[in-house]
Amino acid sequence: MFDRRDAERIMSIHISSRLPPDKRIWLHTKSGLFTVRSAYYWSKNKADEQCTKNASSSCKNTAWKQMWKLRIIPKVKHFLWRACNESLPTKNGLARRGLQIDTVCELCGEANESTTHLFLECQATLPIWYLSTLRLDLRNQAYGSFKNFLWTMLHKQSVEYVEMLSLIAWRIWLARNKWCMEKKKFDIIRILDGAQLMLMEMHKTSKSSKSESRAAARTRWTPPPIGILKMNSDVAKFNDGTVGYGFVIRDHSGDVLLAGTRREQRDGSSTAMEGLAIIFAIRSALEAGFMEFQIESDSKCLIDSIQGKGGTECSSEVVVGDVRHFAKAANCKEIFMFIGRLID
Repeated sequence: MFDRRDAERIMSIHISSRLPPDKRIWLHTKSGLFTVRSAYYWSKNKADEQCTKNASSSCKNTAWKQMWKLRIIPKVKHFLWRACNESLPTKNGLARRGLQIDTVCELCGEANESTTHLFLECQATLPIWYLSTLRLDLRNQAYGSFKNFLWTMLHKQSVEYVEMLSLIAWRIWLARNKWCMEKKKFDIIRILDGAQLMLMEMHKTSKSSKSESRAAARTRWTPPPIGILKMNSDVAKFNDGTVGYGFVIRDHSGDVLLAGTRREQRDGSSTAMEGLAIIFAIRSALEAGFMEFQIESDSKCLIDSIQGKGGTECSSEVVVGDVRHFAKAANCKEIFMFIGRLID
């Protein structure tokens, strides 16, 4: 009746021992309720995936993901996205929207101003690329569009190179707007210095944030009160589609009283998988005769759901209910704490 892949996914569904009533859910919203907005984004993502699969160039397979991961501020990423989709308010873009305007580029006066022309063909902007640290000569280069240009660079060049390229394009756009709207001088040196300064500030901020995050995350394991045990669990997904659960239970002295691992075929959200790891740990503890323990997890989303802070994802609702059920059976009183992933 079902092919092998579908059968494996069906068999990997978690069946609650509490047997809650069945209900229909829409997987693409946190609440499980259908919305037109979620359906639109789901269909758009499916179309983008199909586009990616059909792309002839291998660089296009991961180009969008690489672009959004660039270490640049969000407004520059949004600018890149608009440039790639020809939605910037260039002269051609405004004319397409019905405005009766002169579409000739104000910087060079030689061609209609499109996104491709402004960044890749305009005689006023071509020197900027060559004079930059990128030493990029775009003369006689036929990329066809800004998107092809950016995607090619994402495929061929380093992340640092593309970040600098992105910031130069951003500063060109700002300078173009200043000239068109305020008639302020289109200054090549100011454009390049501004892009370089932005890159330095962003990398400095990025390094500072990472250092602070690591320092905050390096939290030492703290013992539970005397007479109470502490359970830590985690989950890992493997390339073959299986999921691994692991847990350790320690007393107030830090001595390990019980530990266990299990690997199985399972499908679901990461929050649900973290919950199943806790269920596996609690059931193992009950079978070994252990009761009354604290539970620590590095999944903040799961802990918040268990504690009733914010909504619970519909895809993990049953698992969260089972965690509460087994915790109650184990007489857990002071439980469910979030702890950072890096533990000394």
